[in-house]
Amino acid sequence: MKKDYKSLYQISWKEKKSYLLEVCLDEEIQQLFYECMNDHQLKRLLECSIITNVLYTYALNALYQVKDFDTMEYHLVMMNSLFYGKSYINVKEELLGRICVKPVDLQKYCIIRHLIDFKHLDFEKLIETLQVHFETSDEECAKICLIENQYDLAYHYMMKLDTLENDAMLELMHSFSTTYYLLLKNHFASSSPAYHYQLAIN
Repeated sequence: MKKDYKSLYQISWKEKKSYLLEVCLDEEIQQLFYECMNDHQLKRLLECSIITNVLYTYALNALYQVKDFDTMEYHLVMMNSLFYGKSYINVKEELLGRICVKPVDLQKYCIIRHLIDFKHLDFEKLIETLQVHFETSDEECAKICLIENQYDLAYHYMMKLDTLENDAMLELMHSFSTTYYLLLKNHFASSSPAYHYQLAIN
């Protein structure tokens, strides 16, 4: 199950340490992080620009070697929590250009949100932009809204669908609102061919 943007950035110092040990191939720097026992020590190490620059290079190499979207998202989340600066901004802009290929679906969105200033964007306008300019379907819009806990907006897009093959979307909506769930169940039932056939024979 995909996580919402906010939850992804609730990263402990131990998770950051594990990531850095995973990507860093410099044995001397690795040893410094092995000896790191708390958040304060980790921050002190990362305040050293020489160490940070070396780590950034290794992190970038690891990012460029990923083979799937889930792994790419993991690396972007960790890099966003650790690195800043013009070079990294340029990298994200380049990746954004590569990822924003029509149509944009849920998987691509989950990468895009880490390449833009997500925290300061109007989410509803972002979804509208994806649909208008990047051919994101109503169903994909609904999925995106659901994982970001935007249930009112998800309901809006789900009501535009005639059928729904993914029952998990309905169940997720049920956990938020029984009213929305029942309205959607009725909507999809009334949209089914069987329902209209039953009306015709009655």
